[in-house]
Amino acid sequence: MNDHMSHTFASTQGWSYVPSAEEFFFYNELDVKALMNRGKNQPSPQPVKRPWEQPRENAPVRQDPEHQARLERLQMRLGIPAT
Repeated sequence: MNDHMSHTFASTQGWSYVPSAEEFFFYNELDVKALMNRGKNQPSPQPVKRPWEQPRENAPVRQDPEHQARLERLQMRLGIPAT
């Protein structure tokens, strides 16, 4: 769970896919550059939306009645708050 690039972490967070390390750092760098380039006395810009946190549009929905129960048990075991 300490590895934020793992499939287990991505599944428990509800991500649509696991980003590569380069993609993860690219979006973090975009946020930092936006903060650095804002004008004086301007509000902080909103973080760039991460594509892996967005739901898939064309993915088939898997109808597994036990999926949510298994996910909740995994989150309880790992000490992750339910999302």
